[in-house]
Amino acid sequence: MEEKIKIYIPGDVYQILLKDMELFEFYKKDGTLNKNEFLNTLIVNYYETYSDNNSKTYEYIHNLLLENNIKDYKADSISSSILSYVEKTNLNLQSKKAEVTISMKPTRRSSGTFEYIENCLLKGSSLSGWIRALLASYAHLPRDKRERIIFKERFEIIEEAISNHKKIYLSLSRKEKNMTVSPYAISSSKEELFNYLLAIDDEKGKTRSYHMSRIQNIKIINEKTSFDENTVKTFEKMISNGPQFAYQINENEITRVRLSEYGKQLYKDIYLNRPPYISIEDDVYSFECSLNQIRTYFKRFGKDAVILSPQSMVEFMKKYHKEAAKKYK
Repeated sequence: MEEKIKIYIPGDVYQILLKDMELFEFYKKDGTLNKNEFLNTLIVNYYETYSDNNSKTYEYIHNLLLENNIKDYKADSISSSILSYVEKTNLNLQSKKAEVTISMKPTRRSSGTFEYIENCLLKGSSLSGWIRALLASYAHLPRDKRERIIFKERFEIIEEAISNHKKIYLSLSRKEKNMTVSPYAISSSKEELFNYLLAIDDEKGKTRSYHMSRIQNIKIINEKTSFDENTVKTFEKMISNGPQFAYQINENEITRVRLSEYGKQLYKDIYLNRPPYISIEDDVYSFECSLNQIRTYFKRFGKDAVILSPQSMVEFMKKYHKEAAKKYK
């Protein structure tokens, strides 16, 4: 298949696709978004899961009709009609206008997939209508699940290395240097925004958190991984508190923060990057997490969050707010 395909989709679905193209860094050499590459990647990586989910629903409806003495030839068409209605309703495709037209062209890598979809999966739908529903289904997933779809092969390689206790050789999209790491786990943020590889940087011997979309050129190497008890505890803290923040093995100080009444409300309201407290005494909240997470979260509270300890964090906040205040003089 070489001809372009036109797809009509709701505006909100289009905006999610555009945002993912940016976040997952699908750009051409001239800096513009590579929409065609993104859409081809999405469809190739998601069509099987999408089709399998539809098939399970279809089979359930079909069997239910047969159990109620509906003839097989009628059950086929009724099942297809019900499935189409249920899907359009669940994805809000019945009530939304197809406000945006997008065009895409299968690539050499994806042409076989499109031929298979067209010949085996449409069940009476048009190709553009089937892809429209697939894109809407993708857009309804949380972002961390969408990231798993777009970088499916990357996840599979790393998960294979983790299950076989093997090291991996990789590079990062924003750094030229290649590195060998010992992968421990892939964990999504509590906000369901992104996925992170938690690993030991073999050269520096430190725990690291790598944003999965920025990992490139992965290769499993024939070297075994091993993690001592303290390292495992450190990684588990990262998973519990927020995998996007690397927590070093020797980083074991408790952070104490005094919150004003408004600060307490901010802590309840601001979910992104929020560290879980381990205790509260009067107005003082205690945290056992990465200092980087404390910095990232509480520096936006201003006077409503006063760091009491450790001293290094007290000094950081003093300097940070002092430098900010200078800009307003």
